[in-house]
Amino acid sequence: MVVRKVITGAFLFCVVTFGAFILFDAALGINEGLSVILAIALGLSTEFLYRKFTA
Repeated sequence: MVVRKVITGAFLFCVVTFGAFILFDAALGINEGLSVILAIALGLSTEFLYRKFTA
């Protein structure tokens, strides 16, 4: 069960981070460096919320 939670959290982090980067960089036209920082922050917060609510 722990392995499943870790794999799901990592997959969720990757999907949200990649999607947010594409959204910020390509769709909204924000600077690439800032897009990376914002996407990682959004991915980490999503994984944190996933782990918090699936305890």
